[in-house]
Amino acid sequence: MKFRMFSLCAVILSTFGISSCLSSDDPEEYPQYYSFVTAVFSQEEGASKQVVSFLNDADKILNVVNNDGLNKKVRPGQRAVIYFDVESGSIEDNSPLTIRLAQIDTCVLVGSSAFVETDEQLRSYGEYPLDVNISPNYPNLTPKYFNLYIYATGSDPFKHKFTLAYNQNDPGDSQTLNLTLCHDTNGDDAGYSYWHWISLPRAEFTSLMLDKKMVNVKIKTVNSGMQSITFRLEEYQGLSLAGRKCALFE
Repeated sequence: MKFRMFSLCAVILSTFGISSCLSSDDPEEYPQYYSFVTAVFSQEEGASKQVVSFLNDADKILNVVNNDGLNKKVRPGQRAVIYFDVESGSIEDNSPLTIRLAQIDTCVLVGSSAFVETDEQLRSYGEYPLDVNISPNYPNLTPKYFNLYIYATGSDPFKHKFTLAYNQNDPGDSQTLNLTLCHDTNGDDAGYSYWHWISLPRAEFTSLMLDKKMVNVKIKTVNSGMQSITFRLEEYQGLSLAGRKCALFE
């Protein structure tokens, strides 16, 4: 069985995917958007504390109006998912946006990339199973990352290593690029299980994605063996915001 997710091409820098997000019984309490971002610290002239802003994966700056204490929640360069409302600015261009932050999720692990020639080399990057959430935290593709919301066993998610690998023995076909998600627990394979985001860089595979229509990410799951999630590169399905509570802003 393949789970399919319509995704954006690399040339599309600002678009919407739809998902419900924060838990609340009052629809008015939901923020408008969420976004994958990197924390940026700066020092205002004459100010005694650092100011935190965010850079999304399309290199758009998001300035935060309710900034108090934010410098204690994130570190410079940290990847996160933020939930927010727009105070001023346009989401349609690449000019800075002013936002009101509703919530921040800092448990976002950034993976790595690898190229292997054999199945044995592929297994050396880890083959411990995990599960992927399909809804409401949809798999999605931003200009810089494949993003997956995963469930894995271990006492500390940050001990785990995630590698997106291209195997020369399994390249795909004329329309599809095959990649495999490898999971190394680094010895941390007992204890609690955690849901959290992982971001897998796509830059190393740019040349391989040329002239492809899809990227097929193979994943060893806990209960269903090898499964795959297919990201469509040439199609984007615009989704209406009507009736939805939170939109992905990329």
